Amino acid sequence: MTDVPQPRGGRLRKRRIQILAWTAVLIPFFAMAILRWDDGLGLDAGDHAHYLLHARALAESRS
Repeated sequence: MTDVPQPRGGRLRKRRIQILAWTAVLIPFFAMAILRWDDGLGLDAGDHAHYLLHARALAESRS
């Protein structure tokens, strides 16, 4: 038996729903990233800030 191809409209509709779902899920994360863009690491970041600053120094070839 051969597979019957799905009508093009069905695949297109499914793809649109997937795109809409991903967009709806990602909007809150992008909104928080934009709102906190200039916040920096802060004094309460602790070890996390230390690791990030060390990684940046290594990436920029500084000791």
